[in-house]
Amino acid sequence: MAMIGLRYPICAQITEDGGTTTYSGGKVIGRAIKADMSIEVTDDKLYADDAVAETAKEFKSGKVTLNADDIPDEIKAVIFGHKQEDAGITGETEVKMLISGGNDDGSPVGLGFYGVKQLNGSRKYRAIWLTKVKFGVNSESLETKGESISFQTPTIEGDIMTDAAGNWKKEVTLSTASAAIAWLNKMAGIEVSA
Repeated sequence: MAMIGLRYPICAQITEDGGTTTYSGGKVIGRAIKADMSIEVTDDKLYADDAVAETAKEFKSGKVTLNADDIPDEIKAVIFGHKQEDAGITGETEVKMLISGGNDDGSPVGLGFYGVKQLNGSRKYRAIWLTKVKFGVNSESLETKGESISFQTPTIEGDIMTDAAGNWKKEVTLSTASAAIAWLNKMAGIEVSA
């Protein structure tokens, strides 16, 4: 199947207890532009009688790069460990100031999104949940507006790890976009009223 879209990037805070991982406080990150995943696998071989007798290929680590139209400050506070305080601006209500500290170290999160798959004219929706991702502070680039507008959008990069149960990814392929969103909400611990 060919992938033809990317939508609904979402993250949630992780609680690990023994071999169980749960998610809560899920939030939509922004509107998805691009997501890249690169996975590294171990490639171990057992040699016997001068030949390969056994081989093991297993998940070792991974990287995910997510580009979105915006990453709200409340998401940055969670994934980067930044602080939010009242900005104290007269005439403005509930304006929060984002404070980035030199020792900020955000918490791992669950990360999900879905893409549209098409094969033989039929569309399906592939929802992906990365069970544990640790993001690092993103670089930024700002550019003045000249004769044409050049959009600057944030890109964040994180390490994909295994959760308490040893899983690094969960995914489903569903028949509707609303079903994909509902599954991602369930994974992120978002309760949606009927």
